[in-house]
Formats: sequence, C-alpha cells, structure tokens
Amino acid sequence: MSKPLVSVITPAYNHGRYIGQSIQSLLAQTYPNWELVVVDDGSTDHTADVVQSFGDPRIRYCYQENRGVRELAATINAGLRQTSGELVTMLPSDDTWPNYRLEKQVPVFQDRNVVLCFGRQFLIDENHNILGEVRPRVDKREIENRPVGSVLHRMFLENFIPQPTVLIRRETLDQIGGYLQPAGLLAEDYPTQMALALLGEFRYLDLPLANYRMHRAQM
Repeated sequence: MSKPLVSVITPAYNHGRYIGQSIQSLLAQTYPNWELVVVDDGSTDHTADVVQSFGDPRIRYCYQENRGVRELAATINAGLRQTSGELVTMLPSDDTWPNYRLEKQVPVFQDRNVVLCFGRQFLIDENHNILGEVRPRVDKREIENRPVGSVLHRMFLENFIPQPTVLIRRETLDQIGGYLQPAGLLAEDYPTQMALALLGEFRYLDLPLANYRMHRAQM
C-alpha cells in the first residue's frame, strides 16, 4: 500500500465559478495516484464546460438529474460506484486543498487499524481570502478513537471533524454501505463518521488540509 489509488468524488451543482479552482488544487497535489469523478447534480450554469476543459485522463465527468442536498449521500455514492481506489475522499466543488494534503494523509493508512484521517481547515471567502480556521480542541487520544468506539462520547456532543479534510479507507466505507444520510438530515458527513467510529481508529494531523469556502451559494 505504498502508493494506493485515492478516489476523489466531487458532487457539483452550479459551481462553475469555483470548481476549476477545486480541480486545479487536486492537479497540484504532490501525490499523483488519484482519480476524480465529478457528479454534476443537474447544473444549469457552465460547470460541465469547466470540468470537461481539463484534459487529464484521471478526471471523469457524469451528469444526473438534480437530486438536491436532501439526497447528497446518494449523489456521492453514485460517484463512489464508479471508483476503485483503496482510499476515498470528497472534494467539494467550491473548496480547495493545499498541495501536500494527500502526500501527508496516505501514509497514515499503513496502520491497518486506521479507518479515517482528518486535520484542520481554513475558512475562506469567495476570493480565497482566509476568514478563520477550524481545529478540534479536545484530547488527541480521544479524537483518534482509541479504543475503538470511544470517540462517540465526544461526537454526540459536537461534530468536530472538518469534513473537507477527511480521507477514508474504502474497505470500511463499503462495510457501512457507503456515505450515510438519514432522512431529513442535510449532511452526510456526521452519520458516516459516527458509523466508521465503530469499525476502527481515527488519526488527526495537526495541519491545514482543506480550504472551506463560505459563500451564499455553497449549499
């Protein structure tokens, strides 16, 4: 597992203004063994044109009729079914990554006990200006889920894991049935991470691993 394939899934809806920057940040990664599937959830802007303008064979585009935020997990899982990597992550269509992200996270999974790795994230505005930073402020051993399942005590109190920084072992993600989103919940990260907490340890890297963009059209 020295250079495992990382599957990157990008659900997109009318983010033509930002998705090019997202993909550029993936292309800039110092870790090259990745594949990207963009699942366009019925965009009516130029999202498709931007994605298809990249000539990299690692990038694939697929279109579906709009399902919306209430079915976000289903959209992500549609992309997941088209991938084959040992590790899986999401790249939101309006966010970006520092170029070292995958290079820093992939080696963590040499430890077979680890099912999920995450880190800090910056908050940015429409023009990529930094607005702030998100980092967990709890005991490192607790948030690394040792022993397995112990992190749930903290997770019931708060969702402290920045989703854009999360990298997951594919084997365990498949074990829970892919990304999870109970009816009525507008996010898939929280329930998915809680289910994974029952299957293995987490690892926290004290590094900024994503830039989460704040803007009016982010949902």
